[in-house]
Formats: sequence, C-alpha cells, structure tokens
Amino acid sequence: MPDILKAVVRGVEQLQPAMLCSIALLDDQRQHLGLAVAPRLPDFFKAAIDGEQIGIGAGCCATAAYTGERVIAED
Repeated sequence: MPDILKAVVRGVEQLQPAMLCSIALLDDQRQHLGLAVAPRLPDFFKAAIDGEQIGIGAGCCATAAYTGERVIAED
C-alpha cells in the first residue's frame, strides 16, 4: 500500500505542479490522522498534522477527515 499511495501523490503533483499533495490515514479508533505520504510538504508541517485529532476547524486535513468533504487550502 505505501507504494500505491506514493504513486497517487506523485501523479497528482505531476498533473498540478503548483499543488502539494499528501495522504493521511485514520488510526484504528478513527480519531487521529497518521501522515502516510507527503514527499513535498515541509517537515514542520508534516510534524504538525501527524497525529492530529480530527474535527471541524482542526486544520484542513482533520476537517476533511471529519466531514468527509474536500477541503482546499489556498495558502
């Protein structure tokens, strides 16, 4: 699965070079995100979202995981 996730992220970033793509997975309790793939994100950002509790307003990734809706950050 890690190779498939890396291929998805690389494919998205090749289609839209201005975008940074990442994939995070929910933990077994479906409460926190675990960063799976994010090759171009800065290390400080990876550290900030790894283990983040999901919920509205908790950040783009955590909000998307909570609501099931796409969340796009412009900056």
